Amino acid sequence: MRGTPGSLSVHATGRAVDLSYRPSEKHPDANRKGTIAFINIVLANANELGVECVLDYFPKAFGRGYRCDRQRWKSYSKPEIHGAPGGDWLHVEINPQMADAPNQVKQAFQRVFTELPQ
Repeated sequence: MRGTPGSLSVHATGRAVDLSYRPSEKHPDANRKGTIAFINIVLANANELGVECVLDYFPKAFGRGYRCDRQRWKSYSKPEIHGAPGGDWLHVEINPQMADAPNQVKQAFQRVFTELPQ
């Protein structure tokens, strides 16, 4: 965890993932618009999916964050997240109960995103 020696990041504990929408050779059609559409579905189902936080590194001035306790986006007016603005990824965190139950996560995503392979 940046700036906190001896502490595990939420990534290291399995509670967070960064989702990039940077086009690549494997995914040439990746784009922000599609990623935001996906995140909007995730946030509309945040309770079922166990989502606690989403950080968006792209917007100026300093990115934005969505937290489950306020149920809305907050645009940052000072540096809050490293990599903002202009980052081409979103950071998504789930609650500890979901992180400890991978089958529950899979089932929740399959219910919300019915087009996922079963």
